[in-house]
Amino acid sequence: MGSPPGYYQPKYLLNSQRSSKKNIHKNKNQISQREINQLKQKLLHEKSELTALLKKKRKELRSGCKKQKDRKSCRASKTSERQQIKKLRVKLRKVERRLRKGDRWLRRAHKRRGVRTKGRKNKRNLMRMFRKTRGKKSLAEDQQLDNTTRRRRVRSSDEPASTITTTTTSARKSRKKRAATAKSERLWDYGVIPYMIEANFSGATKALFKLGMRHWENYTCITFKEKEPEDQHYILFSERTCGCCSFVGKAGNGAQVISIGKNCDKFGIVVHELGHVIGFWHEHTRPDRDYHVQIIYKNIMPGQEYNFNMLPPSDVNSLGETYDFGSIMHYAQNTFARDASLDTILPRRKNGVSKRPEIGQRRHLSPGDIRQANKLYRCPTCGKTMLGASDTFSHTPKGNRPELCRWRISATHGEKIVLNISRLELPKSYNCERDYLEVRDGNYIKSPLLGRYCGDAIPDTLTSSGYRMWLEYRTQNGGGNGFSAAYEAICGGEILKDEGYLTSPNYPDSYRANKVCIWKITVGVDFTVALKFQSFEIENHDRCVYDYLEVRDGPNEDSPLIGNYCGYKIPEDIKSTGRHLYVKFFSDGSVQKMGFAATFVKEYDECEDEHGCDHVCVNTLGSYMCSCRIGYELHSDGKRCEDACGGYIDAENGTITSPSYMDLYPPNKNCVWQIVAPEDHKININFTHFDLEGNNQECEYDSVRLSSGIGKDLKLLGVFCGYTFPAPVTSEGNTLRIEFNSDNSVQKTGFSATFTTDKDECAVLNGGCQHICKNTVGSYQCACHNGFTLHDDGHGCKEGGCQFEIGSHYGTITSPNYPEYYPSRKDCVWHFTTVPGHRIRLRFEVFELEPHQECTYDHVLVYDGKDSNARQLGMFCGAIMPDPVTSSGNRMFMLFFSDASVQRKGFEAIHDTVCGANLEATATPQKLVSHARYGDHHYDNGENCEWKIRAKEGHGILLRFTAFDLEDEAECG
Repeated sequence: MGSPPGYYQPKYLLNSQRSSKKNIHKNKNQISQREINQLKQKLLHEKSELTALLKKKRKELRSGCKKQKDRKSCRASKTSERQQIKKLRVKLRKVERRLRKGDRWLRRAHKRRGVRTKGRKNKRNLMRMFRKTRGKKSLAEDQQLDNTTRRRRVRSSDEPASTITTTTTSARKSRKKRAATAKSERLWDYGVIPYMIEANFSGATKALFKLGMRHWENYTCITFKEKEPEDQHYILFSERTCGCCSFVGKAGNGAQVISIGKNCDKFGIVVHELGHVIGFWHEHTRPDRDYHVQIIYKNIMPGQEYNFNMLPPSDVNSLGETYDFGSIMHYAQNTFARDASLDTILPRRKNGVSKRPEIGQRRHLSPGDIRQANKLYRCPTCGKTMLGASDTFSHTPKGNRPELCRWRISATHGEKIVLNISRLELPKSYNCERDYLEVRDGNYIKSPLLGRYCGDAIPDTLTSSGYRMWLEYRTQNGGGNGFSAAYEAICGGEILKDEGYLTSPNYPDSYRANKVCIWKITVGVDFTVALKFQSFEIENHDRCVYDYLEVRDGPNEDSPLIGNYCGYKIPEDIKSTGRHLYVKFFSDGSVQKMGFAATFVKEYDECEDEHGCDHVCVNTLGSYMCSCRIGYELHSDGKRCEDACGGYIDAENGTITSPSYMDLYPPNKNCVWQIVAPEDHKININFTHFDLEGNNQECEYDSVRLSSGIGKDLKLLGVFCGYTFPAPVTSEGNTLRIEFNSDNSVQKTGFSATFTTDKDECAVLNGGCQHICKNTVGSYQCACHNGFTLHDDGHGCKEGGCQFEIGSHYGTITSPNYPEYYPSRKDCVWHFTTVPGHRIRLRFEVFELEPHQECTYDHVLVYDGKDSNARQLGMFCGAIMPDPVTSSGNRMFMLFFSDASVQRKGFEAIHDTVCGANLEATATPQKLVSHARYGDHHYDNGENCEWKIRAKEGHGILLRFTAFDLEDEAECG
C-alpha cells in the first residue's frame, strides 16, 4: 500500500497559520499516512499518561486513615479522590474508544488500497477519532513531533541503536507493504558490499563476522569483499555506544558503521545486522503489521516505544512477499519488555488456529528472507554461490528463450580457484557478443575478465589470482547445449606482496582434511617479513605430529625452522631475518578444527625514522609505539607523555579528570585518587562530564568506582559507566577513594569531577533527627526507618504504610524501624515475584522477635504462593534463626505481625532467586527462562539448574525453545 498523493492539513495545525495558504495541498480531502501515524502516537501517549495517573490515584486511595482525630477530614478527601478516579476512568475509556474507531477506519481504508477521505465530513470524523482529548497542541509542538517521526532507529533485539534519518515521500498506490527498503539509492551497486573490521576485535569475533557474511552469500547473489582503496562506500565493523545497530542499506557517505557490541557477538545477531546493511527494516515495522501482530505498548520499557513505530509505505516495498513471522529481522515476543515474562509483540492467530506463530528467531535466514533479498537485488534465478573446496556444475538451455545465469565461487584467503570447462556448446558470434560464457577474476561484473567463450572449443584451464571467481552465462534464444565445468580451490603459492592475509583452507569453518598448503612470502629489498596471528585453533598434540603449522626463516623447506605450532594458544608474533618467509600448513584425515588466521606485513625499524615520541620509541611488528619514563604515562594520542594519574589529595576542593581528558582516555588504565578531609567533615563529588564505555549495571568494561573509608573499612558507594551523569555522591566519613579502570578495547572522552569538603552536621547528636541523619552540602536532612514517614517538623518520624511488592532477583528486607525495635500493632506484607520456572529463597541474617511457644504474639508467616491462601512454609518467632525457606514456584508471600506489648529488634533477611523447579504442564502454554536475569544479562558461572515438568496422566509434554544461546563446545562438553 502506498501513501496517498496528497496531504491534508488538520485544523489544529491551521489555527496559527490561517493566512498562509501555500502550505495546504490543493486536494483538501486527502490525509497523509504519516499524519495519521502522528495523531495515533499522540493518542497512545495520552493513554499511557492517563493509565499512570490512574494507577497513582488508586494507590493514594488505598492508603488508610489511621488516626481517629483525622478520620473525618481524611474520609472527605478520599471521597474527592474517588470522584477524580471516576473522571479519569471515563476519560481513559474515551481515548481507547477513539483508538479502536480510528484503527477500524484505517483497516477499511487499507483494503481500498489508499488512505483517503471522501469529503469534509469523513475527513473531520477521522480527525476527531485521533484527536487528543486534552485539547489542541500548539503549532510548534506538532512541528516538533513531525520532525521526530522523520527519524528512524534500527537495532537488533538486545541493544540500543544509532539514529537513521529518512525523509517521507509519496509512493505509488500499487506498492505493497514489506520491510525492505523502497529507495533504490540505498541498494549496493551490483550487490557487492565492501567491508573493513576494526583491529580491536578478537580473532574469534572476526571469524564470526565472516560466518555471518558467508551465510548471506550462500543463499543470495550478494557478495562481501574486503575494502580496496578504490571503494568509496563501505561498511566498518566497529563497537559503538548503541550496542547492536546499523544503517538500513547503503548510506552513500563513505564508511558506515555496523556496530557489534560485546553482548551482540552472536551469529544470529550478526546476520540480523547485516540484513539492515543489505536493506531490510525490522519486519514488525511494516505498514500492515497490525493485521499480523499486536503491539502491547504498556509492557514496553519507558523510552523504547519508538522501536515499535510503523514505517510509512514510501519507505518499504513488498516485492510480492507476505508478512514473515520467521524472518531473522523480526523482534522476539519480549524484546524491550519491562520484564522478561511480559510480551511486547503478540502474533495474531490466523484462520482459527489456536497456536500463535513463533517470532524472533536468530538461527538462520528464513525462506522469506532469502526470496526477498534475491528479489531486492534482482538475482538471476539460474546459478548459485559455491563455497566448497571443489564442485561440478553445468547448464543446459530450456527452450528457445533468453537466459541469464551467474555462478559465484568463493574460497578462503590464501587459496586460488582452478576452473576446468569440460564441455562448451554455444552458438558462435562475433566477439561472442550474443551467446557466451564469461569468467572473471573476482566477485562481480566489474572484476578483471579472464575470458569470454562461445562455440565448441574447450578453453584452457583458468586460475584466479585471488580466492573468488565469477561466471556469467547468457543466451539470446536458448541456442546450443550449454556447458559443463568443475573447479577446485588450491591453497598455497608464491606471494609477492608487502602485506596480506593467510588463513587455513575453509576458515572460519573447520579446515579440510588431508591438506598441504605452502606459502612462500617475499617482500621488498631491505625489509623483513612479520607474521601476526589473530586466531589459532589446530588439533592439539605435545609434538604437533598430526595437524600443524610450520614456519621457516627463508624461501624454502631447507631454511632454518622458526617453529611448529598446534593447539589453541595464539603463537607469538613472528619476524624473519630476511625478506623471505616459508609457511606450511598440514592436516591429516582425522580431526579438523577452525584453523588459523594471520596477517603479514613488510617490517623495518620505524624508530630509526622521525617517530614523534616524547620519551622512548619502541619498535613493533609493522609499526612502532611510544613509551614514557617512570612517573609519566602515555597520552591517548600515543606520542605525548603526561604526569601519571591518581594520587593523594588533602585540598578542600578541586577537580579530578580521567587521563588525556578531553581526548580519548588510553586503554588498560588503572588510576586511584585518595581524598582526605579534616575530622567531622565529609567529601562531596559532582561529575561535570561523564563518557565511559558500558551501558549495563555491572560496568564490566570501563568504570569509575567510588568508595568511602580506608583498608578493611572501605565501603563501596557506587560503580558508574556509560554516558549518564552519576548523581552527586557524599562520603560516609572524611575519606573518599576514586578508582578509574579502562580495558583494552573501546575508549571514550572520560570524566571530569569537582569535589568539595563539608562539615558533617550529623556528627553531633545525630543532627537532632529521630532516626537517620543525612549530611548535605552546607546542611543536613532527616530520614526514617522502614515503615515510618517523616513528621512535618522535619526531624521526628511517624508510622507509615508497610506493604511491599518485590520483583528484583536479589535484595534485603527488614522489619519496620530496623535496627531499632519494631513498633507495636504493626501489620506488614511482602509479595515476592521472580521469573517463570524459578523459585524464591529467603535467608534470615538477623532474627529477634518476642518469643512464644506457638508464636501467638509477634511472628513472621511465609506462604508458598501469591497470598495467605497458599501453603504455609513456616511461622517464626523468638530468637532462634529460622532455616532458609524456598518457594516451589515463582511467588512467595510473607506477613509480619506485632501485638501491643513486647517489642524486639526484628529481622533482616536476604531474598534471592534459585533456578530450577518442579513444574506442572497445562493446556495453556507457559514460559521458562534459563536464569533470573535473562534478557538483560548473561547467566553466571557455575550454574546447575534442573527442571522437572509433569503433565496429567495420559498427556504428553511439548517443549519448544524460542531462544537458545549457550557456549559452543564440541559434544557440549
